[in-house]
Amino acid sequence: MRVAAMGLLFAVLGWGQSSTPIYWRYAPDEPAMLIGVDWRQAAQSNLAGLIGGAAASLDFAEEITNLLVAVEPGAGNKRFLATASGRFNLAKLRRMAATDGAKAARYRGVDVFSAGGADVAVLDGWILLAGDTASVRAALDRGNAATPRESPLWRRAAELSSAYSIWIATSSLEAFQPSPFSEVRSFDGGIALNRGLEMTFDLVAVSEESAVAIESMLRGAAGSPALHDLAVGRVGA
Repeated sequence: MRVAAMGLLFAVLGWGQSSTPIYWRYAPDEPAMLIGVDWRQAAQSNLAGLIGGAAASLDFAEEITNLLVAVEPGAGNKRFLATASGRFNLAKLRRMAATDGAKAARYRGVDVFSAGGADVAVLDGWILLAGDTASVRAALDRGNAATPRESPLWRRAAELSSAYSIWIATSSLEAFQPSPFSEVRSFDGGIALNRGLEMTFDLVAVSEESAVAIESMLRGAAGSPALHDLAVGRVGA
């Protein structure tokens, strides 16, 4: 049973190599979840305070344009890679890493800074990789020569990123069990900040009873003054 909150139609993109952002190609081929942020739009919206707070820890970032977070299944959901595009001051990152006691090493010709099981690397001053050590090293192994992604999850990601400022796509939430999402099989959605606060969610529940409960919850959320034009329907999975 599918629960859908429909605010707009997705724009359908052609999925050729030219349409795949370079920074996406460092992400794992088969993640369980993808989260994207148009950082520029978010920074100019009502979320500016939140975005500014998140950027405060990235003092070496002169500009951030887009962010993609990929979470891989298994390994206790601790495998993740954040990839950002923008302008990053590598010299400043080196100084910050030295001050914080991070270990610096060269891997695939790139400076990688490690602390507490997490790595950060900057490529050519405009792509940032951050995540657990294994994920960052795997991203550097792949490089930007990875072929365009053609799985259903990556196709949905392309559609969502063309329509929303902040979006999320999942292949299966079963990889995150046990979790608060135990009644949800998969979840896609986004927030369009350039149209006020327009939200769309598409959820697949594990049963009809769960779908009814989630629908009721969404209808309650739609009454919030922070949301508008939120229509909730139920269609077959």
